Amino acid sequence: MDKSMLAQLQIRNNANEMHSFMSDLNDWTDDIKRKDQKLRDGEVVEGKGFYELLDDDGDLLQDVNPEVMNEEELQEHAKTTAEKFAANQRIKPKTYQEYHQWDKFNVDDQLKDFDERERQEALAQKKKEQIERQRQKNEQRLAKRDKKQEADLLKEEGNDAFRSGKLEEALECYTMSILSNPNLFSTYSNRSAVLHKLGRDGDAETDADQAIKLNPRFTKAYLRRGAAREALGKMEEALKDFEHALTLEPCNRQTKKLMRKVKKSLGMVVEEPEDDEHADTVVLTKISVTEYGSDSEYEDDAATNAPTTKPSDLQPAHQPARKELLSQLVDPGELALPQSSTHFEHVWSNVLKGNLQARAAWLDKMGTDVLGRLFKQGIEAELFSGLLEVAGSCMPPQQAYEILITLSKTDRFDMNVMMASQADHFAVDSIASNLQEHAGFTEHDCLALRKRYGL
Repeated sequence: MDKSMLAQLQIRNNANEMHSFMSDLNDWTDDIKRKDQKLRDGEVVEGKGFYELLDDDGDLLQDVNPEVMNEEELQEHAKTTAEKFAANQRIKPKTYQEYHQWDKFNVDDQLKDFDERERQEALAQKKKEQIERQRQKNEQRLAKRDKKQEADLLKEEGNDAFRSGKLEEALECYTMSILSNPNLFSTYSNRSAVLHKLGRDGDAETDADQAIKLNPRFTKAYLRRGAAREALGKMEEALKDFEHALTLEPCNRQTKKLMRKVKKSLGMVVEEPEDDEHADTVVLTKISVTEYGSDSEYEDDAATNAPTTKPSDLQPAHQPARKELLSQLVDPGELALPQSSTHFEHVWSNVLKGNLQARAAWLDKMGTDVLGRLFKQGIEAELFSGLLEVAGSCMPPQQAYEILITLSKTDRFDMNVMMASQADHFAVDSIASNLQEHAGFTEHDCLALRKRYGL
């Protein structure tokens, strides 16, 4: 067969194959169109490929082996399974209307929803973080408040131990208080006093330094550092501390005494204390004393013509006796109530000097409320001892008890107790004994009073 015939035969075969392919393609297209129309009409389309094929275990049938299940069995199984799950609404055929819903989908609106949701979540997260930070801050504030309260309680325990003479226990309490609140300057000052008592003057100086750093206007810290430096032999530095303390409290007599003591150790000129330089000018009234049976009542002219002695002509040796006599002539009921602590000290030390009964009557007149108000900021050691002496020797037990309670509420009470003399302890012990014997106080109450005053 020649080549032309072979070519024609090949073209015919190709045309037949193309016709068969196009016929099958047209049939498939028509079938798809019919199914599409049914879907548009909402009809359920039966046949392979329109249901998920599930086996008895509920798994999808994929790559089914024709040797296991032929085409008819596969179709029957698929139909039965589809009906079963369609009844339970687990498999629902999709309709054209459902697919058409995507045409209504608005991307911009959906993005806005996403942005709004993210914004709300960010705001919620920010608010949650703010609440957490506030909670942590409140916890820190509460912990700080608890630490301050604990520090104050430990400090009071240390003060009680110090009054009782338990120096080691007081030292430990003050140390624990400082650990709880390192900014409590008064605790450093108190621990410095304890260390000085224990002979650890180097450590006492260090604690006083820290107290001064925390509060440069705290007088006690300068006094305690000065005492520690004096014990260490640093006399010049001790004198500077006492001088600075005196600038803070110019009327503090105890500081003046400490300064005089250090100046003597340094060989410096020491001025004598001038307790009487501010004495009141008292107008003297001449009093004639006539004894019965004498001729004095007939010697008026002689007395008038007799040379008079001026107060300036009196010898200094007679001045103390004169002041003692004047204090005995003063009526406490005529004295005005003091308006300040300086006024009180002036009357106490000059007008009523040496007259314990007059001092007691004056205290009774003013009452403990006035006394506590005048010396709320503290009382000097000498005046503290004088009040204890009057309360212990010239006052009823109940009134003396009120004086002791008032003194214990002053700011420098701990320092006064620390510097109290044996006479002060004797006065407090005498008052406590009288309270138990004559005022109906229990032994426990009297023991607490003694303990409060370091007995």
